[in-house]
Amino acid sequence: MDGRFLSREASRSPFSLEGKLLGVPHFSEPKDGKLDRSEFNLWPMRVATWRGLIFVQATPNSPDDPHSGVALTGQEADDAFIKANKAFCDRMNGSNGNRVPLEDFSLHSTTSHKLNCNWKLYIENYLEGYHIPCMHPSLNKQVDMKQYFVKVGDGYVEHVSPTAPGAAYEGTWLWHHPTLAINHYGEGQVSRDADAAVKERTMNAIATSTEVTHEDIQIVEATQRGLDGGG
Repeated sequence: MDGRFLSREASRSPFSLEGKLLGVPHFSEPKDGKLDRSEFNLWPMRVATWRGLIFVQATPNSPDDPHSGVALTGQEADDAFIKANKAFCDRMNGSNGNRVPLEDFSLHSTTSHKLNCNWKLYIENYLEGYHIPCMHPSLNKQVDMKQYFVKVGDGYVEHVSPTAPGAAYEGTWLWHHPTLAINHYGEGQVSRDADAAVKERTMNAIATSTEVTHEDIQIVEATQRGLDGGG
């Protein structure tokens, strides 16, 4: 990008700042007529902000899009996100009396993990906690699995379980369709597919979360190998 247009690194095809294909260098026009460049424009990206988080809708702005015609940025886009995700936003705002205080945290660190499995398998693993007694010994000591249950809301899932007093895992665990997980630990927070934000005195929560994440990675990669092998 040089301020006048965007360019794909692989093909050097230039696009206007509005996402319209301007040309196809090094390629001739099709033999049966001119290239319809409008069919190769970049997809519009709707960007909404809510309570410090940024949500990007990376899909075509087509007639099938329920938000077709809504502005791609600004207050209108923000309002459209809240409307489309009302149940999730209400829960985060404390509709059950337990508000997740996103604004109270500052960035501590970020990390990434490369998994050898389909991403949906990892999400499926996150959406249930019945494997905790078998696979997460440290976490199992902190939660009451006899009272554990999964609450399915409109567009989100919440894990609910009483925890031991002072447990690093005491808090709220939410998953928002399709890939965002927000784990609130009372004094800290870990967001997956978003920035990790915690307070300085929550290193125990970070260590516990990291340990459980690595245990989950072992689970889903082993499951993927079984799926690949037909077992």
